[in-house]
Amino acid sequence: FPVDKDDIDVISAVRGTARYVIPENLLGYEGKITGHIYLDFEDGSHTDEGQFTFNIKRSMISNVLPEA
Repeated sequence: FPVDKDDIDVISAVRGTARYVIPENLLGYEGKITGHIYLDFEDGSHTDEGQFTFNIKRSMISNVLPEA
């Protein structure tokens, strides 16, 4: 899903680090996530070379507490 640039917090442009908080509607998801990074530059050029993956596992607390 596309992300608005206002949802991304650039931590260090020099090091290429930024922060994006996963939306609430995805927090219940469990499994492998593959993300792609597409950058649009002010001169009209763009890049789509960034890709990353991570796994979301169900919290152990979900097994301990009964459903509310």
